[in-house]
Amino acid sequence: MSDDAIYIAPEQVKSSGGLLDSMATAARTETDKWFDTQAMAASDNEGFSAGPKLVAYATNLHKLVNGFIDDLATNARGIIDAANALQTVDHDNVIGFDRDLTVLNGLRQEPNPGR
Repeated sequence: MSDDAIYIAPEQVKSSGGLLDSMATAARTETDKWFDTQAMAASDNEGFSAGPKLVAYATNLHKLVNGFIDDLATNARGIIDAANALQTVDHDNVIGFDRDLTVLNGLRQEPNPGR
């Protein structure tokens, strides 16, 4: 076995992925609240010349923040999928090794009596 092998506890890794996904969901909910106020402020202060620019800036910033949140959610799901795949591969390997050993044991010849 090489020195670069990585060992993980799939259930704990999946738990971490779930936590990251929950954080992404909460982050989207919270940041949506932060960016709702700019349009209201601009409409309440029509004479304020920077209002439309504030809304445009906030809208662009909101898109960027949501992009980071989407990346977090995507990565979280990827972590969970990778842990699930590892468990599947490990299970399949165990079945394969068991099958190989069964075949090899079946090829074993019993010693001849008297030898």
